[in-house]
Amino acid sequence: MGKTSKAQLKATRNYEERNPLKTTLDTAIRQGRRLANPQKGSKLEQAIKENPDKYQEAILNLADMYSEKAREIKGK
Repeated sequence: MGKTSKAQLKATRNYEERNPLKTTLDTAIRQGRRLANPQKGSKLEQAIKENPDKYQEAILNLADMYSEKAREIKGK
């Protein structure tokens, strides 16, 4: 991954300040994706390997919650 320039960091900070709620949602989405697809060699991947039952339970619970929320949204 390349080095982030000062201008890029400033632009990111400005965007986050102007769009705090969208930034919050974007962060939550990224975190969900990280949980579903952890990077190779990351601490998260190691934790999943050491606790596969807990990980599976969490993923299944999240899948149920997402399905429920999707039905709720479609029903509106």
